[in-house]
Amino acid sequence: MEELGKIESVKFGYEEYLFGLSLTLSGKSWGVGTGYYYNPNATNVTEEENDKYLKEMTDKIQKLLKDAKVNSIHDLKNKPVLCTFDGSLIKDFRILTEVL
Repeated sequence: MEELGKIESVKFGYEEYLFGLSLTLSGKSWGVGTGYYYNPNATNVTEEENDKYLKEMTDKIQKLLKDAKVNSIHDLKNKPVLCTFDGSLIKDFRILTEVL
């Protein structure tokens, strides 16, 4: 199921032991938290794997900023999104580039 919404809030930094971008997305009758993270203190991965996860996270954030046509994460607030849900679980979201 797909739902229209917007980015309600944005935070970059630590979320407990994870580091990355936290987003709250909301629509007419729903709200959900999601984001892009990695664990900089993971002990069960090699340094190369951790570097790979960091690069994947930053690549996703860079694409999000580019799609939203902004230069700062703070400017993501109120940008329109299309979210894909499986029941009540968010599976994916994207910036609605068609309306920007």
